[in-house]
Amino acid sequence: MKINNIASMAMLKIFLFLLLFIIKPIILFADDSIDIDSLEFLLNSAKEDTNKVILLNDISWQLKDVNYLESKQYAEQALKLAEQINYSKGKSDAYLSIGNYYQHIHDNKKAFMNYQEVLKIAESTNDLFLKVRVYNKFYLMYNQIGDIETAVGYAFKVLEISEKNDYQAAIAATYINLGVLYLRQGSNDKAKEYLDKSLIIAKKLGHKKNIALSYSNLGVLAQRDGNYNVALNY
Repeated sequence: MKINNIASMAMLKIFLFLLLFIIKPIILFADDSIDIDSLEFLLNSAKEDTNKVILLNDISWQLKDVNYLESKQYAEQALKLAEQINYSKGKSDAYLSIGNYYQHIHDNKKAFMNYQEVLKIAESTNDLFLKVRVYNKFYLMYNQIGDIETAVGYAFKVLEISEKNDYQAAIAATYINLGVLYLRQGSNDKAKEYLDKSLIIAKKLGHKKNIALSYSNLGVLAQRDGNYNVALNY
């Protein structure tokens, strides 16, 4: 019996160590990988029109996790052309990428300025999905700097629009993000409420990553409440 208890505690320590890497926000919008060389080949013969703006923005977005500075440079080219031809979507996508760069280098003032430009476009075009994207950017930025209350406010803005328009994937992801925020605040009851909600939707949609994240964070919650056996079951 003593040996089993020791083994259980050892497993729990390993489990809790791994969970240190789990309590983090999730990104609402994942992008399919596109071959950058193919996009640059198309760019060489592109005319100065919306298609070129789209190509520049696509290249920028593909580079965002590889070379942030180069990503920003392509986005700036896209923005310049989009402004010349008055292409709203091209401008908003470019501002998002430029804001992403400044957020990466922790220049939050410039990141906020670029995201605000996206919000202006979203409001002028009544693009609700774009609003969801930019509010999520604000959420991620404030979560990153540790301003939890402001991050919660923007997460609820994402949730409000997503629920009204039945964006199920965004709802599930935002529930997880709210659960994580409340975990960080120590509001365990609220954290469990939103993590349970996220798990229901994630199972319904068959989103394995979100199912795993929901279970993992529920495990963290159980451990904090002293329910070690429950934590191990998650």
